[in-house]
Amino acid sequence: QVMHGNQIVDEASLDKLLVDAFASSPHTEIAIKRARKAPPAVVNRIVSRATATGLTRVSMTLY
Repeated sequence: QVMHGNQIVDEASLDKLLVDAFASSPHTEIAIKRARKAPPAVVNRIVSRATATGLTRVSMTLY
């Protein structure tokens, strides 16, 4: 599951958040907190969506 703050985010909402972030500032950095057991495919999907909207700064931490 993907979360923003304390809320679960669906695919459409995630896309809107990314588009809004890019519109606010093309230099926005996306910070991903990834659970160690999170499937890499989920993280890759988020990064792909972020870069597709034009965001190029992504950082990741594991917990």
